[in-house]
Amino acid sequence: MSETRMRELRRTVRNTLGVSRDRAPELGQVLRSARAVSEMLDIRSGRYRMVLLDKHTGQYIKPTDALAEYTAAVNEQERIRHEQRMAELRAQREGQG
Repeated sequence: MSETRMRELRRTVRNTLGVSRDRAPELGQVLRSARAVSEMLDIRSGRYRMVLLDKHTGQYIKPTDALAEYTAAVNEQERIRHEQRMAELRAQREGQG
């Protein structure tokens, strides 16, 4: 089972980051890959684990938690942009009517 999972994780990293001729990956892609690498470390080693340093808080966090925070921040930005677009459309409709 762990060999199959390792293959899946390697494939995840490869597919997420792309190849060298692709553009540089964005933060979400890097964090998804870091989560997969962290799981590979958990499978292979009881001694080592992967953590990330959050420069804003100065604390170490798991790649899974970092990805969750990043995803929440991106979703919040999208929600704000959507609300702004809806407000602009309402203002245009009111201006026309």
